Amino acid sequence: MEPGSVESVKAKVIQGDARRPDAVGLSPGAVDCIVTSPPYWNLKRYNEKVSGEIGHGQTLNAYLGDMRAVFESSLALIKDTGVMWIVVDTIRFPARTEREYQLMPLPIMLAELAQEVGWRFQDLIVWQKNKTLPYSGAGKLRNLIEYILLLTKSREFKHRPYRLAERHLPAAEWLVGWPERYHPLGKHPANIWKVKIPTQGIWAQSERLHFCPLPAELVRRCLDLTTDAGDVVLDPFAGIGTVPAQAEAMGRVGLGIELNPSYIDVFETTTREQFLAQWEQGARRRQLAREDQASEAALILRLRALKAGRELSRHLEKVAQARPSNHPATKVQSVIVRGLSRPEDGIDIVAGQCDPWPVEFLIVTDTVDGERTELASLLLDAIATTLRTYGLQLTFRLVDATAVDNDLYCQPDTETGAVPLYEFDVSRHGAFTERPVQGLFAALPRLLTTVDLGPAVHPTTLSPLEQARHEGEKKLLQSLLASGVPHREMAQQLRLPSVELDELLRRHGLAPSPRAFAVSLPDDLLARAERIEF
Repeated sequence: MEPGSVESVKAKVIQGDARRPDAVGLSPGAVDCIVTSPPYWNLKRYNEKVSGEIGHGQTLNAYLGDMRAVFESSLALIKDTGVMWIVVDTIRFPARTEREYQLMPLPIMLAELAQEVGWRFQDLIVWQKNKTLPYSGAGKLRNLIEYILLLTKSREFKHRPYRLAERHLPAAEWLVGWPERYHPLGKHPANIWKVKIPTQGIWAQSERLHFCPLPAELVRRCLDLTTDAGDVVLDPFAGIGTVPAQAEAMGRVGLGIELNPSYIDVFETTTREQFLAQWEQGARRRQLAREDQASEAALILRLRALKAGRELSRHLEKVAQARPSNHPATKVQSVIVRGLSRPEDGIDIVAGQCDPWPVEFLIVTDTVDGERTELASLLLDAIATTLRTYGLQLTFRLVDATAVDNDLYCQPDTETGAVPLYEFDVSRHGAFTERPVQGLFAALPRLLTTVDLGPAVHPTTLSPLEQARHEGEKKLLQSLLASGVPHREMAQQLRLPSVELDELLRRHGLAPSPRAFAVSLPDDLLARAERIEF
């Protein structure tokens, strides 16, 4: 099971009518999420042996009347915080009518119809599927998209956008200098989804029994965005049961209603088993993706802490320059940034949440009591104004240099007993290899920190079997690199997008991580520090 999930409940598809879901035992307010793709009016007939299906053979008014009934019954079933996803496409009016060859905006018609019965139209997503019904011809361009409507029952509904966030790295050009501009969990997902439709034979020829089964990835995105583990997910036009099968795989309660009994047989014999197996096969890859996302989030928080300390130091310097020589700001020897916990501890990728990281500023100063009050007021003002957008939980303490040596090292290294202290300047970054002591501050830059930026990707702990696979993967990449295979060709051979190939190379240490923080301190500074006598 995925982290944060609950014990799976076996998905099921019940024979029934989407216009009367209560007839199959569903009670009002029982459903958290609906994901469905209704018939596109009379575009297809799904089974000649089943009568009473919505769409085929109906007039447009009759079809819309039945869809109104579906939307009304669905609204009664859904919780107040629930959502409904509708996958639908535009269609051409049938030939031999007075409106032939005109395009019918079916997505908008259904959205307006749902609004009339009480649904709220929240968003419209373009699904780029690479192929669909070819509307090519005179006056018609080749159609490659469908539409996904997001409707809600109320203003308050589940929405977890950062579960689908796009990674910043390695393309984040300004990440080091402007980390506060980058959300730790990634880019907010866009309203264009590139998801291929299933190819023939992927589910043991099952889609030949159904014209347009929804891809697992499409359903996964809908459920990730608007449901949590244990939620009840319903598809009133279940077909061969792709929605309830994917819902079960993700730890939700998957239910479907389907008029055609032959589709229910396909769900029970093929779809459910195939979806569960496919989801299990991708478990390791999803885990690595979550760990990489969490590692990038932690890196951004550490960079924010570094910049926050730098900005506070600059602020104090400006105040000192503009005030009398005896002002408390002039007596600040150093600003030390210390993370009070690991930033990873507040990052929950499954929940799509990132808590503010608690960071403390140690202000090294020799001010007396009255001056400390004035300096504290100055620091509070800076935190509340200049640093308020950094997404950190900032506090400060005023300390003198004699206390720093014992006060700073609260998380010693298990082998050496010391915590590394890093030095950061406006244009130079580095680290001390020896534990600094009180007298060293005269030789140091103003800004110090115990925040270790670390690598941009996770260190992976693997089982022996996983380690063997990991090593094999690394050897394959090394051989491709050694043979001079171009990056694009390598991505094609491995059947990976270029961005995922970049991440894979970085994970194996075969491509450089973003680094603006790996320069050693100048030798002369360390030499000066060693000559200090106490």
